[in-house]
Amino acid sequence: MVDKKITELASVTGDNLADDDVFVVVDISGDETNKITREEFFIETPEITVGTGAIKLKGNALNGTQVTIADDAVAELTFSDRSGGFLFVGAQFDTAFPQPQFSYGGVVDFGDSPGRLTAFQQGANVEVNTVDTLTGTTGTDGDLTIGLAGTSGSLYLENRAGLSRTFQITLL
Repeated sequence: MVDKKITELASVTGDNLADDDVFVVVDISGDETNKITREEFFIETPEITVGTGAIKLKGNALNGTQVTIADDAVAELTFSDRSGGFLFVGAQFDTAFPQPQFSYGGVVDFGDSPGRLTAFQQGANVEVNTVDTLTGTTGTDGDLTIGLAGTSGSLYLENRAGLSRTFQITLL
């Protein structure tokens, strides 16, 4: 195979790979070519950051974002390829002191006919509003309001917690 370019080699699909199969790695900084096995590639791999869009697994879009919302303010969120699904909202989950009372997990629809289908976890200071467009002071003072009304395809978070908070949002 010395006389073939890598682009001239036969293709193989992922389901035909074994853990001991080898990938070629071109080390730009060392100006050399190395190898790594499939198994080694997935051990202690550094975090991969996706700046925009979604990660897709077998056609399923996985969306996530982090947003800091001032007190009495609203964030409008849109997600690639989604207008509903399993929604997880965590408050300050990136810190040593997460705030479960401002957290939510449930099935939501914020498409053409917005509505909450079911909540399987809802913090004591979380409310869901499917009627009003959130303004920053629509929900109860001291609460996080998740808004499913308004512009089709958008999800709204209204922070009335009394101070600025950072929220981690995942939509599956």
